[in-house]
Amino acid sequence: MQQMSVARLAARSSRDPAVALCRYDEAIRLLESVKAEYAFGLACQERAQLLAQAGRKDDAGADLARALSSFEAVGADGEKHDAEKAAEALG
Repeated sequence: MQQMSVARLAARSSRDPAVALCRYDEAIRLLESVKAEYAFGLACQERAQLLAQAGRKDDAGADLARALSSFEAVGADGEKHDAEKAAEALG
């Protein structure tokens, strides 16, 4: 979870979205490797927001699909609903 905290901090404090995306990439790789489904889903959902802001809607949609799958796997219905709404907003 430390990697995810670093990613969140980078997203809030960096003017360069590439820095925050790089931190999320690292966090997501780590979370996926240890099968931390819930945290993985959150990280994918958060990175999707950054990707959408950067105009990378296809990549954002892929991250939201990964988040949905993770939330479904752990029964996180509220988070799943939020990810579904975010995916709909992408169009």
